[in-house]
Amino acid sequence: MLGAEDYHPKPYSESSEMMEDHQSNLETIIGKRMKGFWVAWDTNIHDWFNDAPVIIAFEGGQIELCAFKSDQFIITSNEMYLSKPIDWYGTDLELSWKKNGLELLFVIGKQVEQLEILQSSEDNGSHAPALYGIGFQLEDRYFAICNGFDQNEIVTNKEELSVNKTVIKENPAKRSS
Repeated sequence: MLGAEDYHPKPYSESSEMMEDHQSNLETIIGKRMKGFWVAWDTNIHDWFNDAPVIIAFEGGQIELCAFKSDQFIITSNEMYLSKPIDWYGTDLELSWKKNGLELLFVIGKQVEQLEILQSSEDNGSHAPALYGIGFQLEDRYFAICNGFDQNEIVTNKEELSVNKTVIKENPAKRSS
């Protein structure tokens, strides 16, 4: 799925279900430094292929985030292998993993101070806010991987997000300072 062999993620529409499955993994990211990130790169047009997951590496592991359909979001931990080629559903697209390939170079080496679940204020059919993405508050900057209507969108200005934000966990050392 999503161009990766043996990758079978569970798409989420609601944050409560995603948190049930991933809260403990997400909480381990707090206080860790970001090592890098990978995006699928279309080698023919030399641009980000934003339908495939964004992989973010931290000290001790990685998470994979991907908007899936207009009302679903995928999150997995340590399930995608960057050494394997991307085969986008048998198409002729020439995709490869590109390390640190976007405007997110500022994240490298930064400590994660807080994680947020982002939810749209629109009803997703279940009368619960739709899961919109994950936000990362770093030492001095912010970014979020969001659902841009069934493709990934990266937001680097927290004020641009007109969604509900729920803090997953905050770095205790940051709160006391």
